[in-house]
Amino acid sequence: MRGVYDIMVVILAIGICCVGIGVGCAILYYKYIYIPNLITKLNISMGKKIEEKMKGSRAVVKGQVYEQMVPLLSDFPYHPADARFLGSPIDLVIFKGMAEDKITDVVFMEVKTGNSSLSSRQQQIKRAIKLGKVRFETWKGMKQKGDSNNGSVGDKTNGSNTEQGNGTECDNRCIKTVENNG
Repeated sequence: MRGVYDIMVVILAIGICCVGIGVGCAILYYKYIYIPNLITKLNISMGKKIEEKMKGSRAVVKGQVYEQMVPLLSDFPYHPADARFLGSPIDLVIFKGMAEDKITDVVFMEVKTGNSSLSSRQQQIKRAIKLGKVRFETWKGMKQKGDSNNGSVGDKTNGSNTEQGNGTECDNRCIKTVENNG
């Protein structure tokens, strides 16, 4: 009986050694082969993503610089001094004739390159302009202490329409002048 017991102990010891060797090999594999390969793949993947982001960022910056430089190009259809850069949501506002001190038109201009198209917001602005939903407003701001106006609202001449705050927007502290279109 002792012989069977000794054989079982030896088999058990060999089995434990095999499991230990297997676990050790697995640890070595993960430590020296799998993890370094995974890190390399992640670095390559992250490097590509960073490179793509940088390309996109460079393209955006180039586009922004180009938008600001457009009025200086020889084929720009307006006098460069007539153009004012906004950037967002529309790139330029052109005050046609401003260089000659005779403004005849106001033009909203979006600069596009390549295959780019108007954003949803830019399309909304274009639509509002086409529908004539454009006006000129003068905002005089909050009434200052010691202002001799005493809350008076200004004149109602030349087709202008002047409104005083209604208590919710301005709390009777501001004056809004709206010029009628036409």
